[in-house]
Amino acid sequence: MKSRAIKLSLAGAALAAMVVVTSCAEKHPTAPKTDLVTLVGTGNVQVMVQQDTRTSGDSAIFVVSVVGNGVPVASYQGVLTFDPNAMSISQVPTPTGTTGEFRIVNAAEVASGTVRFAGFATEKFSNTEAFRLVGVFKPGKVPVNIVGKLDVAGETTGSSIRASSLKASNALRDLYSGMVVVR
Repeated sequence: MKSRAIKLSLAGAALAAMVVVTSCAEKHPTAPKTDLVTLVGTGNVQVMVQQDTRTSGDSAIFVVSVVGNGVPVASYQGVLTFDPNAMSISQVPTPTGTTGEFRIVNAAEVASGTVRFAGFATEKFSNTEAFRLVGVFKPGKVPVNIVGKLDVAGETTGSSIRASSLKASNALRDLYSGMVVVR
């Protein structure tokens, strides 16, 4: 019985070692995602822009989220601007929401560096993602001027959130670690 327990213990240790080696050998190991709520002041709603730094070459994927801390966000309207000389945008997809959630993106002005966005939920949103920008960096350019801001937001009660509590994005963050990529 003792020898069987030792064999099981050794097998478990070998499996754990293989998992560690495999995850370390991965080109881009996944870091634990930062809880975006912890980056927003209590009582505020903020636009957060994150870059998927695992994309290679000249590809770019940015995730734009609307995050409330202590505020049940049920609606918002805002604008994201970026330097159109730094990248071109090929897609602006919105996430699939649960029943009663709608996210809208107006990318008519994307060529001039503007994306207007809005969202409405009958209850608070099931996740914070508003939309994604999928694009290509232009040679020699870096899109450091990506800024999102809210014009208006509302709570699940129908009350509007004070303008002073609506915060613009303050940094470009890594999608996986939450670390600041560009301020």
